[in-house]
Amino acid sequence: MKLDFLQAVNGRFEFRQQPIMLRGYALGCWQNLEHFMVGLPTNQDALNRALTATYGEKNTALFINQLQFNLINASDFAFLKSLGINCLRLVLRYEAFENRLKPGDYSEAAFAELDRVLALCREFKLYAILDMHSSPAGQNPDGHSGSTSGVSEFWDHAGLQQVFTNLWRTLAHRYRNETIIAGYDLLNEPAFVPSKTVFNIFYRSLITAIREVDDNHILFLEGDHWAQDLTIFNPIDQPQLAWSFHFYPAQHISPYLQQDQITEQLRNKLSIYLQLRETTGYPLWVGETGGLFPSTRRQLGFNLVEQTLAFFNREAISWSLWTYKDANAMGLVYPRKQSPWMRWTKDMARAWKPKSRRTETLATVLLNNLAEQLDYSLTPAHQEKLQFRISALIYELHAEYTVLPQLRKTCFEHLLEYTQSFLLENGEISKTQRNLLTRILC
Repeated sequence: MKLDFLQAVNGRFEFRQQPIMLRGYALGCWQNLEHFMVGLPTNQDALNRALTATYGEKNTALFINQLQFNLINASDFAFLKSLGINCLRLVLRYEAFENRLKPGDYSEAAFAELDRVLALCREFKLYAILDMHSSPAGQNPDGHSGSTSGVSEFWDHAGLQQVFTNLWRTLAHRYRNETIIAGYDLLNEPAFVPSKTVFNIFYRSLITAIREVDDNHILFLEGDHWAQDLTIFNPIDQPQLAWSFHFYPAQHISPYLQQDQITEQLRNKLSIYLQLRETTGYPLWVGETGGLFPSTRRQLGFNLVEQTLAFFNREAISWSLWTYKDANAMGLVYPRKQSPWMRWTKDMARAWKPKSRRTETLATVLLNNLAEQLDYSLTPAHQEKLQFRISALIYELHAEYTVLPQLRKTCFEHLLEYTQSFLLENGEISKTQRNLLTRILC
Protein backbone atom coordinates (compact mmCIF):
# COMPACT_ATOMS: atom_id res chain seq x y z
CA MET A 1 0.00 0.00 0.00
CA LYS A 2 1.45 3.35 -1.09
CA LEU A 3 0.26 5.89 1.44
CA ASP A 4 0.59 8.90 -0.88
CA PHE A 5 -2.26 7.53 -3.02
CA LEU A 6 -5.93 7.48 -2.12
CA GLN A 7 -6.93 3.96 -1.05
CA ALA A 8 -10.14 1.95 -1.42
CA VAL A 9 -10.29 -0.35 1.61
CA ASN A 10 -12.97 -1.86 3.82
CA GLY A 11 -15.83 -0.17 1.94
CA ARG A 12 -14.45 3.34 2.24
CA PHE A 13 -11.89 5.72 0.77
CA GLU A 14 -8.84 6.45 2.91
CA PHE A 15 -5.83 8.72 2.78
CA ARG A 16 -2.99 7.69 5.06
CA GLN A 17 -5.39 5.41 6.93
CA GLN A 18 -7.87 8.21 7.60
CA PRO A 19 -11.38 8.02 6.05
CA ILE A 20 -12.28 10.54 3.37
CA MET A 21 -15.40 11.18 1.32
CA LEU A 22 -15.08 12.43 -2.24
CA ARG A 23 -17.56 15.24 -2.84
CA GLY A 24 -17.41 17.45 -5.87
CA TYR A 25 -18.40 18.30 -9.42
CA ALA A 26 -17.98 16.86 -12.89
CA LEU A 27 -16.44 19.02 -15.62
CA GLY A 28 -19.17 18.01 -18.02
CA CYS A 29 -18.60 20.35 -20.96
CA TRP A 30 -14.85 20.68 -20.75
CA GLN A 31 -13.80 17.99 -23.24
CA ASN A 32 -17.07 16.36 -24.25
CA LEU A 33 -19.69 18.83 -25.53
CA GLU A 34 -23.33 17.74 -25.22
CA HIS A 35 -25.94 19.48 -27.34
CA PHE A 36 -28.39 20.53 -24.62
CA MET A 37 -25.56 21.67 -22.36
CA VAL A 38 -24.01 24.13 -24.82
CA GLY A 39 -27.04 25.05 -26.94
CA LEU A 40 -25.85 23.40 -30.17
CA PRO A 41 -28.31 20.86 -31.62
CA THR A 42 -25.91 18.07 -32.60
CA ASN A 43 -23.25 15.74 -31.25
CA GLN A 44 -19.60 16.73 -31.03
CA ASP A 45 -18.48 14.61 -33.98
CA ALA A 46 -20.89 16.38 -36.30
CA LEU A 47 -20.05 19.74 -34.74
CA ASN A 48 -16.33 19.18 -35.31
CA ARG A 49 -16.97 18.28 -38.96
CA ALA A 50 -19.03 21.44 -39.42
CA LEU A 51 -16.35 23.56 -37.74
CA THR A 52 -13.60 22.02 -39.88
CA ALA A 53 -15.60 22.47 -43.08
CA THR A 54 -16.11 26.14 -42.24
CA TYR A 55 -12.87 27.23 -40.59
CA GLY A 56 -10.32 24.48 -41.26
CA GLU A 57 -8.57 22.06 -38.90
CA LYS A 58 -6.17 24.59 -37.38
CA ASN A 59 -8.90 27.08 -36.45
CA THR A 60 -11.17 24.30 -35.19
CA ALA A 61 -8.40 23.18 -32.82
CA LEU A 62 -7.93 26.78 -31.73
CA PHE A 63 -11.66 27.15 -31.02
CA ILE A 64 -11.77 23.93 -28.97
CA ASN A 65 -8.67 24.97 -27.04
CA GLN A 66 -10.07 28.42 -26.26
CA LEU A 67 -13.43 27.01 -25.21
CA GLN A 68 -11.77 24.50 -22.89
CA PHE A 69 -9.69 27.19 -21.21
CA ASN A 70 -12.69 29.44 -20.71
CA LEU A 71 -14.70 26.57 -19.26
CA ILE A 72 -12.09 25.76 -16.61
CA ASN A 73 -9.05 27.73 -15.45
CA ALA A 74 -7.42 29.00 -12.27
CA SER A 75 -10.33 31.33 -11.43
CA ASP A 76 -12.73 28.40 -11.55
CA PHE A 77 -10.49 26.30 -9.35
CA ALA A 78 -10.26 29.05 -6.74
CA PHE A 79 -14.05 29.33 -6.75
CA LEU A 80 -14.56 25.56 -6.55
CA LYS A 81 -12.09 25.28 -3.71
CA SER A 82 -13.95 28.01 -1.82
CA LEU A 83 -17.14 25.94 -1.97
CA GLY A 84 -15.57 23.20 0.13
CA ILE A 85 -15.51 20.40 -2.44
CA ASN A 86 -12.48 18.10 -2.67
CA CYS A 87 -12.81 16.27 -5.98
CA LEU A 88 -13.41 16.86 -9.70
CA ARG A 89 -14.56 14.30 -12.24
CA LEU A 90 -12.61 15.14 -15.41
CA VAL A 91 -14.78 14.14 -18.36
CA LEU A 92 -12.51 12.81 -21.11
CA ARG A 93 -13.46 12.22 -24.73
CA TYR A 94 -11.87 9.21 -26.40
CA GLU A 95 -11.88 10.92 -29.80
CA ALA A 96 -9.89 13.86 -28.40
CA PHE A 97 -6.97 11.55 -27.67
CA GLU A 98 -6.93 9.19 -30.64
CA ASN A 99 -7.55 9.44 -34.37
CA ARG A 100 -10.12 6.76 -35.17
CA LEU A 101 -8.50 6.11 -38.54
CA LYS A 102 -5.01 5.85 -37.01
CA PRO A 103 -5.13 3.73 -33.84
CA GLY A 104 -2.27 4.61 -31.55
CA ASP A 105 -1.83 8.05 -33.11
CA TYR A 106 -2.41 9.97 -29.88
CA SER A 107 -2.97 13.71 -29.68
CA GLU A 108 -0.31 15.51 -27.68
CA ALA A 109 -2.65 18.50 -27.54
CA ALA A 110 -5.22 16.42 -25.61
CA PHE A 111 -2.59 15.22 -23.15
CA ALA A 112 -1.31 18.78 -22.75
CA GLU A 113 -4.82 20.02 -21.94
CA LEU A 114 -5.28 17.24 -19.38
CA ASP A 115 -1.89 18.11 -17.89
CA ARG A 116 -2.97 21.74 -17.59
CA VAL A 117 -6.04 20.84 -15.57
CA LEU A 118 -4.19 18.29 -13.44
CA ALA A 119 -1.63 20.97 -12.58
CA LEU A 120 -4.50 23.12 -11.30
CA CYS A 121 -5.80 20.15 -9.30
CA ARG A 122 -2.39 19.90 -7.64
CA GLU A 123 -2.21 23.64 -7.02
CA PHE A 124 -5.64 23.79 -5.39
CA LYS A 125 -5.44 20.33 -3.78
CA LEU A 126 -8.54 18.90 -5.45
CA TYR A 127 -8.56 15.20 -6.30
CA ALA A 128 -9.13 14.31 -9.96
CA ILE A 129 -10.97 11.25 -11.24
CA LEU A 130 -10.31 10.61 -14.94
CA ASP A 131 -13.64 9.65 -16.53
CA MET A 132 -13.56 8.16 -20.03
CA HIS A 133 -16.93 9.44 -21.16
CA SER A 134 -16.91 8.10 -24.70
CA SER A 135 -15.49 5.18 -26.68
CA PRO A 136 -14.91 4.30 -30.33
CA ALA A 137 -18.44 3.81 -31.81
CA GLY A 138 -20.14 4.28 -28.44
CA GLN A 139 -20.60 2.18 -25.30
CA ASN A 140 -24.18 3.45 -25.28
CA PRO A 141 -26.34 4.78 -28.14
CA ASP A 142 -26.43 8.45 -27.09
CA GLY A 143 -24.38 11.16 -28.78
CA HIS A 144 -22.18 11.86 -25.77
CA SER A 145 -20.78 8.30 -25.90
CA GLY A 146 -19.06 8.55 -29.26
CA SER A 147 -21.90 6.86 -31.11
CA THR A 148 -22.93 8.57 -34.36
CA SER A 149 -25.43 5.88 -35.37
CA GLY A 150 -27.61 5.63 -32.27
CA VAL A 151 -26.26 2.11 -31.60
CA SER A 152 -23.87 0.81 -28.89
CA GLU A 153 -21.50 -0.62 -31.49
CA PHE A 154 -18.50 -0.67 -29.16
CA TRP A 155 -19.66 -3.97 -27.67
CA ASP A 156 -19.80 -5.70 -31.06
CA HIS A 157 -16.16 -5.24 -32.04
CA ALA A 158 -13.18 -6.69 -30.16
CA GLY A 159 -10.88 -4.43 -32.19
CA LEU A 160 -12.58 -1.29 -30.89
CA GLN A 161 -12.36 -2.60 -27.34
CA GLN A 162 -8.65 -3.25 -27.84
CA VAL A 163 -7.80 0.27 -29.05
CA PHE A 164 -9.80 1.64 -26.12
CA THR A 165 -7.84 -0.60 -23.75
CA ASN A 166 -4.58 0.55 -25.34
CA LEU A 167 -5.48 4.18 -24.70
CA TRP A 168 -6.26 3.48 -21.05
CA ARG A 169 -2.96 1.63 -20.69
CA THR A 170 -1.19 4.67 -22.15
CA LEU A 171 -3.00 7.02 -19.75
CA ALA A 172 -2.29 4.78 -16.76
CA HIS A 173 1.40 4.52 -17.63
CA ARG A 174 1.68 8.28 -18.09
CA TYR A 175 -0.04 9.14 -14.78
CA ARG A 176 0.94 6.12 -12.68
CA ASN A 177 2.84 8.29 -10.17
CA GLU A 178 0.37 11.21 -10.08
CA THR A 179 -0.96 11.29 -6.52
CA ILE A 180 -3.57 14.03 -7.14
CA ILE A 181 -5.45 11.52 -9.30
CA ALA A 182 -7.82 9.55 -7.07
CA GLY A 183 -8.51 7.00 -9.77
CA TYR A 184 -9.81 6.07 -13.18
CA ASP A 185 -13.53 5.94 -14.03
CA LEU A 186 -13.02 3.37 -16.78
CA LEU A 187 -16.14 3.72 -18.93
CA ASN A 188 -19.10 6.06 -18.53
CA GLU A 189 -22.65 4.69 -18.64
CA PRO A 190 -22.52 1.44 -20.60
CA ALA A 191 -25.94 0.58 -22.01
CA PHE A 192 -27.53 -2.12 -24.16
CA VAL A 193 -24.62 -4.46 -23.49
CA PRO A 194 -25.34 -7.62 -25.53
CA SER A 195 -24.27 -10.12 -22.89
CA LYS A 196 -22.72 -10.49 -19.49
CA THR A 197 -19.94 -12.56 -21.06
CA VAL A 198 -18.92 -9.85 -23.52
CA PHE A 199 -18.98 -7.26 -20.75
CA ASN A 200 -16.80 -9.20 -18.34
CA ILE A 201 -14.26 -10.34 -20.94
CA PHE A 202 -13.76 -6.69 -21.86
CA TYR A 203 -13.41 -5.50 -18.27
CA ARG A 204 -11.06 -8.32 -17.31
CA SER A 205 -8.79 -7.44 -20.24
CA LEU A 206 -8.99 -3.70 -19.49
CA ILE A 207 -8.18 -4.07 -15.78
CA THR A 208 -5.30 -6.44 -16.55
CA ALA A 209 -3.80 -3.99 -19.06
CA ILE A 210 -3.97 -1.08 -16.60
CA ARG A 211 -2.56 -3.10 -13.72
CA GLU A 212 0.46 -4.06 -15.83
CA VAL A 213 1.60 -0.44 -15.61
CA ASP A 214 -0.26 1.08 -12.65
CA ASP A 215 -1.31 -0.56 -9.41
CA ASN A 216 -1.48 2.74 -7.53
CA HIS A 217 -4.84 4.19 -8.55
CA ILE A 218 -8.41 3.20 -7.76
CA LEU A 219 -10.41 1.79 -10.66
CA PHE A 220 -14.07 2.90 -10.64
CA LEU A 221 -16.46 0.38 -12.20
CA GLU A 222 -19.76 1.39 -13.84
CA GLY A 223 -22.33 -1.23 -14.79
CA ASP A 224 -24.88 -1.70 -17.54
CA HIS A 225 -28.11 0.26 -17.97
CA TRP A 226 -26.51 3.71 -17.79
CA ALA A 227 -24.28 2.87 -14.78
CA GLN A 228 -27.13 1.52 -12.68
CA ASP A 229 -26.82 -2.28 -12.97
CA LEU A 230 -23.69 -3.41 -11.14
CA THR A 231 -24.89 -7.01 -10.92
CA ILE A 232 -23.53 -7.56 -14.45
CA PHE A 233 -19.99 -7.81 -13.04
CA ASN A 234 -18.49 -11.19 -12.27
CA PRO A 235 -16.55 -11.26 -8.97
CA ILE A 236 -13.25 -9.37 -9.20
CA ASP A 237 -10.66 -10.16 -6.54
CA GLN A 238 -8.36 -7.15 -6.70
CA PRO A 239 -7.40 -4.25 -4.44
CA GLN A 240 -8.04 -0.61 -5.30
CA LEU A 241 -11.52 -1.07 -6.82
CA ALA A 242 -14.66 0.99 -6.23
CA TRP A 243 -18.23 0.81 -7.48
CA SER A 244 -19.61 3.79 -9.40
CA PHE A 245 -23.29 4.26 -10.15
CA HIS A 246 -25.34 7.23 -11.37
CA PHE A 247 -28.41 8.41 -9.50
CA TYR A 248 -30.61 11.33 -10.51
CA PRO A 249 -33.21 11.30 -7.72
CA ALA A 250 -36.08 12.88 -9.68
CA GLN A 251 -36.02 9.87 -12.02
CA HIS A 252 -36.81 7.57 -9.10
CA ILE A 253 -38.58 9.54 -6.38
CA SER A 254 -41.41 12.06 -6.32
CA PRO A 255 -40.26 15.45 -4.98
CA TYR A 256 -43.75 15.96 -3.48
CA LEU A 257 -43.24 13.36 -0.74
CA GLN A 258 -42.57 14.18 2.89
CA GLN A 259 -38.94 14.15 4.01
CA ASP A 260 -39.22 10.86 5.94
CA GLN A 261 -40.90 9.24 2.92
CA ILE A 262 -38.10 10.45 0.64
CA THR A 263 -35.50 9.04 3.03
CA GLU A 264 -37.32 5.70 3.09
CA GLN A 265 -37.48 5.56 -0.71
CA LEU A 266 -33.82 6.51 -1.01
CA ARG A 267 -32.89 3.65 1.26
CA ASN A 268 -35.05 1.25 -0.74
CA LYS A 269 -33.66 2.40 -4.09
CA LEU A 270 -30.05 2.37 -2.94
CA SER A 271 -30.10 -0.73 -0.75
CA ILE A 272 -28.69 -2.91 -3.54
CA TYR A 273 -25.57 -0.72 -3.68
CA LEU A 274 -25.18 -0.61 0.07
CA GLN A 275 -25.41 -4.40 0.16
CA LEU A 276 -22.86 -4.69 -2.64
CA ARG A 277 -20.44 -2.54 -0.66
CA GLU A 278 -20.99 -4.79 2.34
CA THR A 279 -20.33 -8.03 0.47
CA THR A 280 -17.36 -6.88 -1.65
CA GLY A 281 -15.67 -4.29 0.55
CA TYR A 282 -15.49 -1.83 -2.37
CA PRO A 283 -16.52 1.76 -1.57
CA LEU A 284 -19.33 3.58 -3.40
CA TRP A 285 -19.08 6.70 -5.53
CA VAL A 286 -22.06 8.27 -7.29
CA GLY A 287 -20.31 9.56 -10.40
CA GLU A 288 -23.33 11.64 -11.43
CA THR A 289 -26.18 13.11 -9.46
CA GLY A 290 -28.24 16.30 -9.57
CA GLY A 291 -31.01 17.05 -12.01
CA LEU A 292 -32.39 19.02 -14.94
CA PHE A 293 -35.45 20.91 -13.70
CA PRO A 294 -37.82 23.38 -15.39
CA SER A 295 -37.85 26.84 -13.83
CA THR A 296 -41.29 26.22 -12.32
CA ARG A 297 -39.99 23.20 -10.37
CA ARG A 298 -36.34 24.12 -9.83
CA GLN A 299 -36.56 24.77 -6.08
CA LEU A 300 -38.62 21.62 -5.55
CA GLY A 301 -36.15 19.59 -7.60
CA PHE A 302 -33.12 20.85 -5.73
CA ASN A 303 -34.81 20.20 -2.40
CA LEU A 304 -34.91 16.56 -3.48
CA VAL A 305 -31.25 16.73 -4.57
CA GLU A 306 -30.29 18.18 -1.20
CA GLN A 307 -32.04 15.39 0.68
CA THR A 308 -30.32 12.87 -1.58
CA LEU A 309 -26.88 14.34 -0.91
CA ALA A 310 -27.61 14.39 2.81
CA PHE A 311 -28.45 10.68 2.58
CA PHE A 312 -25.18 10.04 0.73
CA ASN A 313 -23.28 11.89 3.47
CA ARG A 314 -24.92 9.85 6.22
CA GLU A 315 -24.18 6.58 4.45
CA ALA A 316 -20.59 7.50 3.51
CA ILE A 317 -21.36 7.39 -0.23
CA SER A 318 -19.07 9.72 -2.17
CA TRP A 319 -20.66 11.82 -4.92
CA SER A 320 -20.12 14.12 -7.89
CA LEU A 321 -22.71 16.63 -9.07
CA TRP A 322 -23.41 16.99 -12.78
CA THR A 323 -22.22 19.55 -13.77
CA TYR A 324 -20.01 22.52 -12.89
CA LYS A 325 -20.51 24.76 -15.93
CA ASP A 326 -22.73 24.76 -19.03
CA ALA A 327 -25.10 27.01 -21.00
CA ASN A 328 -27.76 27.18 -18.26
CA ALA A 329 -28.98 23.59 -18.40
CA MET A 330 -27.66 21.83 -15.28
CA GLY A 331 -24.60 23.87 -14.38
CA LEU A 332 -23.68 25.70 -11.21
CA VAL A 333 -22.14 28.42 -13.41
CA TYR A 334 -23.48 29.54 -16.79
CA PRO A 335 -23.21 32.49 -19.23
CA ARG A 336 -25.48 35.47 -18.72
CA LYS A 337 -28.68 35.45 -20.75
CA GLN A 338 -27.55 38.36 -22.94
CA SER A 339 -23.97 37.13 -23.35
CA PRO A 340 -22.60 36.71 -26.91
CA TRP A 341 -22.69 32.89 -26.70
CA MET A 342 -26.30 32.76 -25.52
CA ARG A 343 -27.44 35.26 -28.13
CA TRP A 344 -25.60 33.34 -30.86
CA THR A 345 -27.05 29.95 -29.93
CA LYS A 346 -30.52 31.46 -29.46
CA ASP A 347 -30.82 31.81 -33.24
CA MET A 348 -30.27 28.06 -33.59
CA ALA A 349 -32.54 27.26 -30.67
CA ARG A 350 -35.52 28.54 -32.61
CA ALA A 351 -35.02 25.64 -35.02
CA TRP A 352 -34.86 22.84 -32.47
CA LYS A 353 -35.85 23.86 -28.94
CA PRO A 354 -39.61 24.41 -29.32
CA LYS A 355 -41.40 21.50 -27.70
CA SER A 356 -42.84 20.22 -30.96
CA ARG A 357 -39.39 20.11 -32.60
CA ARG A 358 -37.19 18.81 -29.80
CA THR A 359 -35.16 15.79 -30.81
CA GLU A 360 -36.91 13.51 -28.32
CA THR A 361 -40.34 14.68 -29.48
CA LEU A 362 -39.52 14.29 -33.16
CA ALA A 363 -38.03 10.84 -32.57
CA THR A 364 -41.22 9.73 -30.79
CA VAL A 365 -43.47 11.08 -33.58
CA LEU A 366 -41.41 9.42 -36.31
CA LEU A 367 -41.27 6.14 -34.41
CA ASN A 368 -45.03 6.16 -33.88
CA ASN A 369 -45.56 6.79 -37.58
CA LEU A 370 -43.31 3.84 -38.39
CA ALA A 371 -45.03 1.59 -35.87
CA GLU A 372 -48.40 2.27 -37.49
CA GLN A 373 -47.10 0.80 -40.76
CA LEU A 374 -45.93 -2.46 -39.19
CA ASP A 375 -47.88 -5.69 -38.87
CA TYR A 376 -46.57 -6.28 -35.36
CA SER A 377 -46.22 -4.35 -32.11
CA LEU A 378 -42.86 -3.05 -30.98
CA THR A 379 -41.65 -4.02 -27.52
CA PRO A 380 -40.63 -1.19 -25.17
CA ALA A 381 -37.00 -2.30 -25.53
CA HIS A 382 -37.15 -2.00 -29.31
CA GLN A 383 -38.88 1.36 -29.05
CA GLU A 384 -36.10 2.70 -26.83
CA LYS A 385 -33.36 1.44 -29.16
CA LEU A 386 -35.05 2.80 -32.28
CA GLN A 387 -35.54 6.22 -30.73
CA PHE A 388 -31.79 6.57 -30.35
CA ARG A 389 -31.28 5.64 -34.01
CA ILE A 390 -33.81 8.23 -35.11
CA SER A 391 -32.27 10.83 -32.80
CA ALA A 392 -28.85 10.19 -34.38
CA LEU A 393 -30.34 10.98 -37.79
CA ILE A 394 -31.94 14.17 -36.46
CA TYR A 395 -28.60 15.30 -35.00
CA GLU A 396 -27.02 14.77 -38.41
CA LEU A 397 -29.73 16.86 -40.08
CA HIS A 398 -29.41 19.62 -37.49
CA ALA A 399 -25.67 19.74 -38.08
CA GLU A 400 -26.17 20.13 -41.82
CA TYR A 401 -29.16 22.48 -41.91
CA THR A 402 -28.95 24.44 -38.64
CA VAL A 403 -25.38 24.52 -37.32
CA LEU A 404 -23.42 24.68 -40.57
CA PRO A 405 -25.36 27.66 -42.03
CA GLN A 406 -24.94 29.51 -38.73
CA LEU A 407 -21.20 28.88 -38.72
CA ARG A 408 -20.86 30.05 -42.32
CA LYS A 409 -22.24 33.46 -41.43
CA THR A 410 -20.17 33.79 -38.25
CA CYS A 411 -16.72 35.36 -38.40
CA PHE A 412 -14.17 33.06 -36.74
CA GLU A 413 -12.75 35.89 -34.62
CA HIS A 414 -16.27 36.55 -33.31
CA LEU A 415 -16.74 32.86 -32.55
CA LEU A 416 -13.61 32.91 -30.42
CA GLU A 417 -14.93 35.95 -28.58
CA TYR A 418 -18.22 34.15 -27.92
CA THR A 419 -16.39 31.48 -25.91
CA GLN A 420 -15.44 34.17 -23.37
CA SER A 421 -19.07 34.05 -22.22
CA PHE A 422 -18.07 30.89 -20.31
CA LEU A 423 -15.45 32.65 -18.21
CA LEU A 424 -16.37 32.68 -14.53
CA GLU A 425 -16.18 36.47 -14.37
CA ASN A 426 -18.62 36.75 -17.29
CA GLY A 427 -21.13 34.25 -15.95
CA GLU A 428 -23.82 33.82 -13.34
CA ILE A 429 -23.87 31.44 -10.41
CA SER A 430 -26.96 29.46 -9.47
CA LYS A 431 -27.94 30.73 -6.03
CA THR A 432 -30.04 27.62 -5.47
CA GLN A 433 -27.12 25.27 -6.08
CA ARG A 434 -24.64 27.40 -4.17
CA ASN A 435 -26.87 27.63 -1.09
CA LEU A 436 -27.46 23.87 -1.29
CA LEU A 437 -23.70 23.27 -1.27
CA THR A 438 -23.20 25.61 1.68
CA ARG A 439 -25.63 23.53 3.70
CA ILE A 440 -24.55 20.10 2.53
CA LEU A 441 -20.78 20.65 2.83
CA CYS A 442 -20.82 22.32 6.22
